[in-house]
Amino acid sequence: MQALGPTIVTAAIGGFAWYIAWQQWRTAEKKRTQDLFEKRFRVFEATRHFLGEIELHGKPSKDALLLYANCITGAMFLFDDGLSKYLKEIQARAVSWQDNEARADRRPDGDEQRARLVDTATDENEWFLREASVSVLEEKFKKALTLG
Repeated sequence: MQALGPTIVTAAIGGFAWYIAWQQWRTAEKKRTQDLFEKRFRVFEATRHFLGEIELHGKPSKDALLLYANCITGAMFLFDDGLSKYLKEIQARAVSWQDNEARADRRPDGDEQRARLVDTATDENEWFLREASVSVLEEKFKKALTLG
């Protein structure tokens, strides 16, 4: 019995140490999940705000686009390929829209190319209005913002 005493004490201490290590791992995992959620939610909020700005003002401003571009930097490390591509598509379409409007403004009224540029800008506007719907945006981000 004397020989088993130190073995039992050592096993109990080892079990207790394992339990503490496991609890620390669980806490760290929960913190990592929370941190990841917060970073993803900031991108969601930035996207929602950017689309809302477009809906409110009728077109993307340079300042809003710059702010949005800064907010989605590194999104490929936070989201799957589909959502990362979607965020980049929003940025690319906004840049294209601004470019087409600027080019159209430099063309004279009645010019055929001006009419095409305006039509393209109008198409972009319609796309952004569809995407600005809260339900569309929530559906796109739903999987990434689920804590489970």
